[in-house]
Amino acid sequence: MHSLRIGTRGSDLALWQARYIQSRLNELEVESEIVIIKTKGDQIQHLSFDKMEGKGFFTKEIEEALLNDEVDLAIHSHKDLETTDPEGLTIVAMPQRSFPNDILLIRNESVDVSAPLKLKPNAIVGSSSARRKTQILAALPDCNVIDLRGNVPTRIEKLRSGLYDGILLAKAGVARLNLDLSDLTVVDLDPLSFIPAPAQGALAVQMKSNHPMRAVVAQLHNHKEAECVEIERALMRGMNGGCQMPFGAFCTKNEAGYEVSAMYARSASTLPVVVHKKGDEPQALIDAILSGFQDDRKGKRVFISRPLADDHTLRLTGNANGVEWVDLPLIGFNELIFLGRVYQNEVLFLSSPQAARMFRSLDLSMNCSIAVMGPGTADALPDNVLPDFVGRGSVEDVKAAFKTFLGDRKAVFFVGEGSRRSVQKALPEGQYREIIGYSTHPKDMVLPKCDVYVITSPSNTVSFSPHGQDVKVVAVGKATHEALLEKGIQSTISKDYTHFGIWNAIFSALRS
Repeated sequence: MHSLRIGTRGSDLALWQARYIQSRLNELEVESEIVIIKTKGDQIQHLSFDKMEGKGFFTKEIEEALLNDEVDLAIHSHKDLETTDPEGLTIVAMPQRSFPNDILLIRNESVDVSAPLKLKPNAIVGSSSARRKTQILAALPDCNVIDLRGNVPTRIEKLRSGLYDGILLAKAGVARLNLDLSDLTVVDLDPLSFIPAPAQGALAVQMKSNHPMRAVVAQLHNHKEAECVEIERALMRGMNGGCQMPFGAFCTKNEAGYEVSAMYARSASTLPVVVHKKGDEPQALIDAILSGFQDDRKGKRVFISRPLADDHTLRLTGNANGVEWVDLPLIGFNELIFLGRVYQNEVLFLSSPQAARMFRSLDLSMNCSIAVMGPGTADALPDNVLPDFVGRGSVEDVKAAFKTFLGDRKAVFFVGEGSRRSVQKALPEGQYREIIGYSTHPKDMVLPKCDVYVITSPSNTVSFSPHGQDVKVVAVGKATHEALLEKGIQSTISKDYTHFGIWNAIFSALRS
């Protein structure tokens, strides 16, 4: 028989993949040659993936060449393939999966070791993937995401040239090309929290269903890894998704069975929903995850004990999921008379949105550095004030990051009476002082009946009296959870203070 013709795209990465399969075929004593085919995705460089119409824009021309007997087999990045094979074609082997996760590459000039993912605030991040866009915006709400096209080396050179502070890439592609990244900072993203595309890192060998060499090439198949990839692709099939959909899935298998993490967002600008499931029966696992994404939140009412602006990310995401918001603070504030001056060599720490709203009452030296507890506090600052530090994650995460950010400077905490001093506890006494700027008092109100109650601070727990005993309550932070427990109220903890963390706690409560 003639030498097998391997159809592939012409990028450096695609050629690496084709040559890898060629070497594996050589081990089977099968001769082959490589045929380069240009696809629509290669030709259209001015549009991001989520703006292209249709599916298979990196594979259609290659599949047509297979059907027309112009090539014998094709090598694809498995994640580029549609979840249903075209008639007459089939995946005969998935020979390798390596590094399924994404990485964030950062110019060293844009590194901030105290910031989440080591990326400086308000950074410009390059990506054309809707899935990556929605997840990086959930992790870093202050970043600016700009489209990034080109093959892997081209994208990295655009980063080096200063067009971006950081870029998001699949780790497998970078590793396979053995690129020198010694002048950049590499942040590995955990695939259980920053969820990759289904089948990311896997290769797929495609042939005509009736090709006489199909059984020989099938010897390259890795059955164990293919099981996990098929679960991921079945989820995408169930969501009727393509590259334009902000959707990710990652599956692993061990002695106890399968573990799957999946994420979905309605658009790249709304917060993603994340579902984690374990099980030993693939179809039951797939059904449970798809059920978790079903639009069963229409008409639900969610109470939150702080005001939400019309353009607040939480409000917009809830609206997109059919949630009706009831945003009413359970406490009032009394501004205290005080003399509070913050000096240039000090760092002002604002511990709550109320502290941020009272920001103008402080006497500040020029260029005073400002730190805030979380995104909610940052949102409450005047529009022309940008904080130098925004806490993210759990209280422990905020404490550790702020301590690093502070260094040997002194901190001034602007707090309310009765503050639990969560962050102060991480610092020695001589490194901080406090300004007590306000006190709180509970409001006397009858709570409306809602499906979920979100309590945003310990002080809001004082006047919280829910309807009945079976209400669903979300506590923002461990301190709020503990304050609710003191009242005999159980709650689900939103362990981080980001809008993403709070939304996923609400979503979980609505589904429970």
